[in-house]
Amino acid sequence: MISEDKLIEQILLPLFRQLGFHRITAAGHRDKALEYGNDIWMKYTLPTTRVLYFGMQVKKGKLIHQAYLKVQMRTWLKFITKYR
Repeated sequence: MISEDKLIEQILLPLFRQLGFHRITAAGHRDKALEYGNDIWMKYTLPTTRVLYFGMQVKKGKLIHQAYLKVQMRTWLKFITKYR
């Protein structure tokens, strides 16, 4: 298994750089008991020169059960197609 820190450093940071995000920083702590808030901070500049800032908290492990996710996706697809 990969640790949360390695997931951030080796996979997520390069991915977001490739997607065009800027000033991507990982805010990690050695002592995980002191960790709170966001793990990654980044900004994205729109073509209109507006800047959007994002914070992300990374979790390792299974968060959502697959069957629940399928039900949620069907619900959202019905909603989107109904109000197009």
